[in-house]
Amino acid sequence: MQVIDNEQKEKREGQFLKVEDGSRVVLQSQLVKIDTCFIQDKKEKYSILWDERLSEQGLPKRAQYFYFGRVNDEEGIIQLPASVFFAMNDTERLLKKDKRSYQWVIGKTGSGLETKYNTVKDEPIKTDEKLIKENTDKLCKTLASYERRLSEKLTEFLSGDVFKQADESLANEEPV
Repeated sequence: MQVIDNEQKEKREGQFLKVEDGSRVVLQSQLVKIDTCFIQDKKEKYSILWDERLSEQGLPKRAQYFYFGRVNDEEGIIQLPASVFFAMNDTERLLKKDKRSYQWVIGKTGSGLETKYNTVKDEPIKTDEKLIKENTDKLCKTLASYERRLSEKLTEFLSGDVFKQADESLANEEPV
């Protein structure tokens, strides 16, 4: 049993490992990318699976990048911010070495829309192709249920009430 003094610091356990300032990240799978759209209505903020019909409503597509690996010493699914993913890609291209053959140190400043990341290649690590394949399979199985939930939210969004609310909120916005 644990008594909590500051209840506001309690956070719901996330499905994915968090990349914070000073995190040490090791990638142990292939990349899995899911195209989504971020929705913000009057009641909540959430992601839905991307569908071309959303572009007709002026809603932008956003890619989410996932790996199985370690953040510090915790193993699980990592959702990499796009800027971190592309910084790792640039380093991989320049050094001509796989991004899975290094530990990465992540710097993070700001929060929300003001968040900025720095990515630094740290010490080399040994990669195991068999492990990468096993972890990629594990990652795909886990993300299949996540993708189903995103698809259900898309269907809900497109089916009516939420979609109409979004249309109404856009129509009621003051011109800038």
